[in-house]
Amino acid sequence: MDFNNFIATVKEEVQKLVGNRYNVTVNCVMKINRELQGLSIRNQNTEYCPSIYLEDYYQEYQSGKSVIDIAEEIVSISRQKNLNLSGIVENLQDYEWVKPRLRVKLINYQRNVKLLKTIPHERILDLAIIPYIHLRKDNEIMSIKVHYPLMDVWNITSDSLMHIAKNNTLIMNPVVVEEMTHFILRMIMDDTKNLEVKTDDNEEILKSIFHNDQMQNEMYILTNKSNLDGAYAAFQTKELKDLSYRIGSDELYLLPSSIHEVIVVNAKDMDPYKLKEMVISINSTQVEDKDFLSDSIYHYDRVMNLISVV
Repeated sequence: MDFNNFIATVKEEVQKLVGNRYNVTVNCVMKINRELQGLSIRNQNTEYCPSIYLEDYYQEYQSGKSVIDIAEEIVSISRQKNLNLSGIVENLQDYEWVKPRLRVKLINYQRNVKLLKTIPHERILDLAIIPYIHLRKDNEIMSIKVHYPLMDVWNITSDSLMHIAKNNTLIMNPVVVEEMTHFILRMIMDDTKNLEVKTDDNEEILKSIFHNDQMQNEMYILTNKSNLDGAYAAFQTKELKDLSYRIGSDELYLLPSSIHEVIVVNAKDMDPYKLKEMVISINSTQVEDKDFLSDSIYHYDRVMNLISVV
């Protein structure tokens, strides 16, 4: 069964499960860096309902999972998502409720041209800053992109919206600058908490592995406190200027790791062409489409206090 037939079959099975009181639809949904087929289960009184994306389910089907099992799982997940959104959807019309929840993230411009026609944004080099609504219910974190029709309801300009969203982002999820070795160490330590070896012993072993006395060769991670959608943090020139003073270099290279973080290195004695080859290679083999930021590398000049594409 090809993907189109799979979509039609799953839609039919879901409709059987939920009955005629609900309308089951499948639409192309523009996500960051990609377009997905989203199935929605909506009743007549619902203005907003979540989409369940079918691409991953198609892979499960190809691996042997039955359409019936997939349809039942979609219905279950849809019900849970609707429960999580209960009490939230009604508030989206209220700008005063939404205002403190506005945030921004950084995405690739060229890969999202179609999406960017539907949402407010700011162009920055070959990237774009977009606003979204940050939502948290129980232990689940959700986000909703801000589209133009929602702005019309709020009666707010793009400039005002972006200004508030950017300020909220830096206040509520501040910039974090961390040495790469420490970042990796912390990630590994989180993964080894349940090992029988004492945590102190683990830490000493890992520190010895990643110890690096050559400050000029150190890499730094620029992200935010949550390590989520943190690439925007790397384009704050105040932090870049502070880091350049810290390592004693007037110039830095910024290597986009993902939409969540950027790697920063001292530009001295570094070959930008080799760095770009490395970024392209990692993006093509290690980074998921949804997390891709850019194949470019960026140059920060402390004297000019300016970021540019290399």
